[in-house]
Amino acid sequence: MDIFSTMVQLLAACAVGFYYGRRKVLTEDTNARLSRVVLNVTIPAMILSTLNKIDPAEAEAHGNLAWKIFIFGFLMYAVVLVLSFPIGALLNAPKECERVARNGIVFSNMGLIGFPIMNALLGPLAVFYNTPLVIHFNLFFFSFGIYFAEKDAGLKTKLQWRSFINPGMIACVIGMVMFLTGWRLPAVIHKGVDFVGSITSPLSIVIIGVSLGLADLRKMFSQRVYYRIAAVRLFLIPLLTLVAAYFVLKDFTAVGTVVLGAATPVASGVAMSSADKPVQNEFSAQMVGMTTLLSFATIPVWALILNAVYSGV
Repeated sequence: MDIFSTMVQLLAACAVGFYYGRRKVLTEDTNARLSRVVLNVTIPAMILSTLNKIDPAEAEAHGNLAWKIFIFGFLMYAVVLVLSFPIGALLNAPKECERVARNGIVFSNMGLIGFPIMNALLGPLAVFYNTPLVIHFNLFFFSFGIYFAEKDAGLKTKLQWRSFINPGMIACVIGMVMFLTGWRLPAVIHKGVDFVGSITSPLSIVIIGVSLGLADLRKMFSQRVYYRIAAVRLFLIPLLTLVAAYFVLKDFTAVGTVVLGAATPVASGVAMSSADKPVQNEFSAQMVGMTTLLSFATIPVWALILNAVYSGV
């Protein structure tokens, strides 16, 4: 019931965004601006606030597992990146969008959607465990992800290290410092950060709803390639992650964190990276929209699978 209660809350927020997107009250430009606020302000605030609530003794007790997740997350991204080449060839995506389709396979929305869901279903410790995964997301996305998007558009791109420096990454690094040192934010600062971070869940899902409201749903549902991408992103990748994590990480919360992160839809950053490339932008936006819509049904399924797997453990 906790799982479905959480998803009903998220669907309600999504419906609000969808309605105002359809009515053009919230436009594509407005949505893009709100997305930047969430990515650059409220998610970093939620990360810091949630990690600040974890008792230093508890963080120390879970330290070895956190480092194991750090290594596991890096290897997970590396393996999925390699797998995206043979799997991507089977998707039958348009030639000018083949690499963008690979981005859809590799990069899940573990920040915008993952953090609120993990916090709701698994608690603050899951946010702590998800922090190293977000660090790896940034490392891989701002290298391979941007490169793939630029190559599909026929552009030449160079790796720019300043792309790795963003508020989300900074919040993750500060969170790791909290973990290593036991330092915590002063109470007054934490209250302000916690207040800002508390709007992340509803606002992020409203943004997703607006994106769906602005999308050409008829065209999105008529293209088989999006269903194939959704099958890989929402079923195959989480399944492979669950099998590997079950034997390597073993702990329920740790396994649940990496599996739910892998089960989230295509990252909105995939669409943002192609925003100035008309052909790739339409494809990536439809890809994000389809997987996001279907994830409202598939994420509860994965939560139930996790409960079933560990119910007898």
